[in-house]
Amino acid sequence: MLMLLTLLAWTSGLSSLSVREQLGEHVHALELVSVLPKPSTSFKILCWVNTFDQSHDRAASIKATWGKRCDKLVFMSNIEDKSIPTTRAKAPPTHLDLWQKHRDVVRILWREYGASYDWIFKCDDDTYVLVDNLRHYLATFNETTTKTTPLLLGQRMTLQWWELRRQFEWLHTTTLDSMSSERRWTVEDTLESTRSQGGLYYTPGGAGYVFNVPYLKLLVESLDEHYCLPDEIIPDDWAISFCMRYHGIVPLDTRDSQGRERFHQYSPERIFFESHDEEAYDHDIYQSIYQENNWFSDHFGIGWHNEFNIGKKMDMLGSVKVKQVTPVSEKQAAKSLQKFLETHHKDLDADQLNVQQDVRAQLELILSHLQK
Repeated sequence: MLMLLTLLAWTSGLSSLSVREQLGEHVHALELVSVLPKPSTSFKILCWVNTFDQSHDRAASIKATWGKRCDKLVFMSNIEDKSIPTTRAKAPPTHLDLWQKHRDVVRILWREYGASYDWIFKCDDDTYVLVDNLRHYLATFNETTTKTTPLLLGQRMTLQWWELRRQFEWLHTTTLDSMSSERRWTVEDTLESTRSQGGLYYTPGGAGYVFNVPYLKLLVESLDEHYCLPDEIIPDDWAISFCMRYHGIVPLDTRDSQGRERFHQYSPERIFFESHDEEAYDHDIYQSIYQENNWFSDHFGIGWHNEFNIGKKMDMLGSVKVKQVTPVSEKQAAKSLQKFLETHHKDLDADQLNVQQDVRAQLELILSHLQK
């Protein structure tokens, strides 16, 4: 272990820092995570990682760390790179084309692997996963159910109805008049049907999500149906839930018996230090910010957004636990937030400042819907 830690520090150019020091503010949350040993299970997991040519170094890190614990690891990119290797998906490497990339990839997976693997874990190349913890969780599901009933598991979030509508308005105008009548009915029906629960339940991609073979098969069979929005420019993570809702399939609640999340959309640092915001969580699900963040006690996490490329360092850290946790004070949270704003605002270029102006315009659009 000492040799590995020294090697890690040397390759990162921080030879004087320990792995814990390199993890920085992430370590406070990671100290609360328990890593389970690999269970004795018969099912197999295929891990599908989305990447693109400018971030293949991340793919290489995954291959060298948590990816080795999958039964099959596949990287989907915009180019074929035999050194990793990657499989080319027929879609441009842009955020706007993620749904089209997703559609192409699931067809590839079904064609190449079919029912060879019991579960498919999908994530991006900035996600870190505790695969053995994932195996333990999947082992709690009835084997007969997993072979016959489509299941989608991840951090279940709500895409508010006004935000869902806005996803279509920028392309189809506020009245959605440019949509075909069938497509427009699909969108309006979903908006109306999910409004009472706050919006569409979906699994965001930051921490990854997992689905079984029956889900994959049904998704592939449904991709060209009008309710699966085959030619829309929308995010892939909520598009699949939009599509599968028409089969009566919604993401399951994956929290543990104490109401703590297993999948984490955000980075460990953000989850641990996030300040209280009354509007930040779904009041129908959570009673407090501590339930929303769900990291303030020992638990068996599965995956989270690895936005600062800390995956290899976390892999070296292994399993650590603490017996007592002191809640973060408002002063500490404010200090962390101020540091973030100071660090990022000074580096904003003209394009990023324009994005901030666009966000204000989007908020005004949301407000106009709320006032109707």
